[in-house]
Amino acid sequence: MIAFALILTAVGLLLSGLFSGSETALYRVARLRLELAAKTGDRVMAAVAWIAARPWLFIGTVLVGNNVANYVFSMGVILIIHNATDLRGAGAETAAALLAAPLLFLCGELLPKRLGLEAPFATLQRFGPLLIFFAVLFVPVSLLLYFWNRLWKKLVAAGPEDVRFFIADRELRRILDEAREAGLLFNVQRVLATRLFAAASQNITAGMRPLSQFPILPWNAPTRELEEAVRADPPFVLLRHPKRSRGPSGYLPAVAILLRQGDSDRLERRPLLRVPADETMIETLALLYELGEPIALVQDRGGAPLGAVLESDLRRALLAGEDATPPRDSLRAVRTA
Repeated sequence: MIAFALILTAVGLLLSGLFSGSETALYRVARLRLELAAKTGDRVMAAVAWIAARPWLFIGTVLVGNNVANYVFSMGVILIIHNATDLRGAGAETAAALLAAPLLFLCGELLPKRLGLEAPFATLQRFGPLLIFFAVLFVPVSLLLYFWNRLWKKLVAAGPEDVRFFIADRELRRILDEAREAGLLFNVQRVLATRLFAAASQNITAGMRPLSQFPILPWNAPTRELEEAVRADPPFVLLRHPKRSRGPSGYLPAVAILLRQGDSDRLERRPLLRVPADETMIETLALLYELGEPIALVQDRGGAPLGAVLESDLRRALLAGEDATPPRDSLRAVRTA
């Protein structure tokens, strides 16, 4: 009986180390290295990379695995105490907790996590087959946690996608810091890259301005009315076409209005580029740059206008504060020229 109790204790301790070390290694390992190992034909690392790309699966595996490991370890320690002493019930459980906690913390948590932190790839190579086995074994529970997370996200909180973005962001920051320390990147380059990657995937609605900030006039408004509507920020006047009722259809730059005197019909009115609201900031900036447009109208799937986005605003957000918007003083100088 004592031999069985010792086996239970050892198995529980090993399982705790497996899940604790694998959890840290999965958070710490470079995803690029996993993908490269998978491309070279390493089936174990390909499966680990597949698991790592699904936070709901590896988080469920680690959570369930740690609980099972702790239960098995505790059961083994209690059986040892039952066979070695006369303690029973609450006394045995208390003694087991006092004796097992330091051992479990040191050998089942601290050392495996340290190994996963210092050598994440080697840890996953060593424990990969066992991790894959338990990931498959615990799939029903992991799926239950996945659907619970989806429901929880709809109600109040973040879901697995947010966890994945958090992991990717932390990994990117670590790579950039290491590149700077190795002399591959200057600090300003690291800051620029960090801001670019942080803002590039954001939805365009995060960078748009409400239409209430823009003066909106009829398509053939007279020059004096256009001049009176000019603002320093934003430096555009939006125009409503008489045959289109769903928001503005064109625009005029403030500088063009102030420099062009006389009949307003001589001003070249440009049509407003329209972008969907689910577009990203980096894709919208690339489109504006390619077409040479400084402004675009953001609309929902039904074509209703939501706001306008400026190319200068996107560059400011993506390129660490670069601003191409004409300052107020320059517009005032044009007004008085």
